[in-house]
Amino acid sequence: MKKIYTLLTVAAVSLATSAQQLPNADFEGTWSACTPWTSTNNTKTQGENPQNWCISHVIGMGGMGAATLGSKTNGYNSSSAVLLKQVSTGFGSLKANVPAYLTLGTTWSTSKGTFSISNKDGGTFGGIEFTYRPDALSFAYKRSRGTDKPNEPSSVIAYMWKGSWTQASVPGAISSSSPKTVDMVDRDRCVLGYSMDGTQGGNVTNNGGVLIASFIKYINENAADWTTAVYDFDYKTTDTPEKINVIISAGDYFAGSDAVGLDNEMTVDDIKLVYYSRLNSLSVNGSSVEGFDPNVYEYNIDATMPEESAISYAVKGNSGTANASVAMDTENNKAVITVTNAQGQDLDGNSTHTYTINFKAAEPPVQHTGNEFTGVLSIQLPESEPYVDNEAKVYIEVGEWPAATLKLYNFNLGGELEIGDIIVDVTREGAEDGSTKMTGSVHHMELYFGAIIANVNVEAYEKDGNLTATISVVWLTEGTDDGETVPINVTFNGTGEPLPASINGINADNSDAPVEYYNLNGMRVNADNLDNGIYIRRQGTETTKVIIRK
Repeated sequence: MKKIYTLLTVAAVSLATSAQQLPNADFEGTWSACTPWTSTNNTKTQGENPQNWCISHVIGMGGMGAATLGSKTNGYNSSSAVLLKQVSTGFGSLKANVPAYLTLGTTWSTSKGTFSISNKDGGTFGGIEFTYRPDALSFAYKRSRGTDKPNEPSSVIAYMWKGSWTQASVPGAISSSSPKTVDMVDRDRCVLGYSMDGTQGGNVTNNGGVLIASFIKYINENAADWTTAVYDFDYKTTDTPEKINVIISAGDYFAGSDAVGLDNEMTVDDIKLVYYSRLNSLSVNGSSVEGFDPNVYEYNIDATMPEESAISYAVKGNSGTANASVAMDTENNKAVITVTNAQGQDLDGNSTHTYTINFKAAEPPVQHTGNEFTGVLSIQLPESEPYVDNEAKVYIEVGEWPAATLKLYNFNLGGELEIGDIIVDVTREGAEDGSTKMTGSVHHMELYFGAIIANVNVEAYEKDGNLTATISVVWLTEGTDDGETVPINVTFNGTGEPLPASINGINADNSDAPVEYYNLNGMRVNADNLDNGIYIRRQGTETTKVIIRK
């Protein structure tokens, strides 16, 4: 039973896949005798047709003027292809060149007269049932021209529609007088909305007909070797088709009988409908990915990984059947775009394609050490208004008393030109008001990748988490102390975590004050749990060094 289910599943998949494609598109199916259609119900045969397709063989008038316009030949990596060749038929004043074309519909032709031919017309009507939305049509071909009309182009026409059109009183045979007429359904020109000037037949009635997609293309270059052509459909609506037709002509299909060139040939094979599952464009942060090609599936971007919203793309094709999604792999700094088309296969036989964008790993965040103070930073340049940053940050990192370091990261001039980090080692001392005073300087500090040389002096005060600092930056424009200078005055006023208490205060009599102990880094320690070592003992404003031995 399991085997039966497996076979049924395989068969169902095969049927679904074949439904997305044109029947017998490689022409390896049966070839059989052709009975050209006429409005007089012709029963004579002329030439052969590949299964499911129709070549424009003509039967003439009761067999007179009959012509074979196509035949089986060696294929593109296969045993069968269709050779279309335009020939001449008739004799004397009745001699005429006949167009050679291949279609999924039904071919027809008409004219009248015995010694003088008039009312010439012909083409294709109908097609096959079809309910998919392909993006393109591809096929392999060879092409050559005779000497009669070597500049005549070859034509490739495809269209999908729903509903129908009916043209009344269309003559459908070659006759010496008045050919019998029929009401023709879905004539090519009617479906395509092509000009009816100079054509035969009566009024056209639209029976809910809608042209959904089409293209009309011309080939002008000869090809002695097999060449592949791909043409995109131009979709006009979002409707689902009901029918499709394809016409490939050795000559200029809509140009009329006078344009037909004798011995002009076109060999056709491997006609496929294409369902794109690739991208047509790809952008990051509004800029196109450099070197993007729909057939290249991995890219390296010299930037850190953005948000998903910064990645934009357009799917190839006009059918609207492909779907794309983005997966952000933040762990590996990758964005993966997957394009899938459930309706069918792309040119390479796949229905899914994946594009990967590799980004640079983000720089690890800078670890700012020390006590953080947030407040107002003012930068005053000569002859300009001060630049004020209300959310500036300054860090004070304390070391063993009295050492500390003041750090102003990402120092910039007016919020536009970032010139580097101002980092100055300072010396702490106790001030008379109980605050901690810090002073320090750097001679010939290099800023802006070494392009700016400056002398920097710092004077700062901290008390109870309030920090004020004056940073004098003297830009040595010639790189030496003897040249011209540009003074840049920087002030900061902010709050943050209080620094360890000063251990260099002013002594005063205060025998009733509580006793506090600090280590040599200025950090307060528990007096009841002191290890062996040297400590600072503070009582009121009196400080002394003590040695603990247990």
